[in-house]
Amino acid sequence: MSTSATGRRSTSRDRPPRDGLAVAGVVLVALAAGLIVVAGAVGAAPEERGRASAEKVERVDVACAAFPGLGAGARWTLAPDLEGSRKGGSLEAGPLGGELAPVDGAPGALTEVEVEREPGAQVSAEGPAAYGRTTHQVDDARSGAALAVQECGQPRSRWWFTGAAAGLDHSSSLVVANLDPGPAVVDIEVLGADQDDEAQATRGLTVQPGEVRTIDLLEVAPQAEELAVHVEASRGRVVAAIADELATSPAAAAGVEWIPAQPEASRVLRLAPLPKRADRRTLVVANPSDREALVGVELAGPGGTFTPEALPQLRVPPGAVVTADVEDVVGRESAGIVLRSSVRITGTVRSTRGQDVAYAVAAPALSGPSAATVPDRTRPTVQLTAADPGGRAEVTAHAADGEEVDAQTLDLEPGATVTWEPKGDAAYLVVTPGKGRVWGGVSLAGARGLSQVPLKSLPTVLRRPVVVPALR
Repeated sequence: MSTSATGRRSTSRDRPPRDGLAVAGVVLVALAAGLIVVAGAVGAAPEERGRASAEKVERVDVACAAFPGLGAGARWTLAPDLEGSRKGGSLEAGPLGGELAPVDGAPGALTEVEVEREPGAQVSAEGPAAYGRTTHQVDDARSGAALAVQECGQPRSRWWFTGAAAGLDHSSSLVVANLDPGPAVVDIEVLGADQDDEAQATRGLTVQPGEVRTIDLLEVAPQAEELAVHVEASRGRVVAAIADELATSPAAAAGVEWIPAQPEASRVLRLAPLPKRADRRTLVVANPSDREALVGVELAGPGGTFTPEALPQLRVPPGAVVTADVEDVVGRESAGIVLRSSVRITGTVRSTRGQDVAYAVAAPALSGPSAATVPDRTRPTVQLTAADPGGRAEVTAHAADGEEVDAQTLDLEPGATVTWEPKGDAAYLVVTPGKGRVWGGVSLAGARGLSQVPLKSLPTVLRRPVVVPALR
């Protein structure tokens, strides 16, 4: 079920031993220490003390939240044909909080998940069907040309979103879903642009198994133009998403977009490269710490990374959000932005074109293949940036049945951003990193509007930590 909820706001001796007893105590402590040393010396061999292990992913559960108020949209699930893929397993889908039914998802084929729009959809895969499984949701605006695309999320305990708002021309809604069998308890903190205002929070929000909560940010931080939202589950895990609506001019219909999430605040943020030919670009940086953040901005363009003289170091007060116009710095080319801060921050760049909006957020370095769905009537552009000493990636475009329609090997210079547009019609793209550290995203533009999806490694490997016994 889907409900609207708000919560409570908050700013949020004994006598010393005799000499004989003391001597005896010292002797006993010394004997115990000797026994510990001996035990350590004859303990288990290093290979018996535990090793990190990596196993193939055997289960993937994701939630695709419904964009509040939109009646149209589609969900697409995919497990690309990767090295290590196998046939078999099970794939199910259904409404959030409802019964799941089998879905015929052939390996390498893009499959539509046909589920009622409200309150959202859940996709669950087990066995070989879970290997590399990703699901995307595509939404259209009520009117005008506006497109929103998001990768459906897996449950976790912490979520960060930057660039939301609670105003008249720009408003956002937070959607929280619980896929786990037990209840989740969630705290929601909102940071604003005015550091004189105390942070607003909704604490102790309980989300029952299968439940979906929708929170209009106007109810948490009314009339706030720039916001960062932190969602943390003190109990359980949730899937969180932010639906954003922005009117690029007073007379324009609102553009729509899902604001991509950043898992953690960090001192170094490598934002996915920005879409080409945007009308306006706004950098939004949030400082959740209790110390001032000094943020340096670097631009990763086609020729490499440099510090633009026109954009001085940003000063972000504790618990505040600041913005900077970066249109003149970036221009109309595709370029990535790297933020380096004295404290942990979150950030994004908001790009607008016509009536629509897109967000470029921190993208992780790819440790394995990544994939993105291409909606109908849109032109995809793969945008990749490499760290020192450069990198390489294989990119392929596929039809809906999995047939390869185009491919290219991209060589990246240190700190440089490259772009690639596939020939022909592509239903989805696969990006496989080679050497070096590479990160990026896919821009989607066309008659339906503008959107951007950060590239993330597909779920193929589950890494288990080393476990060492505390006592032997």
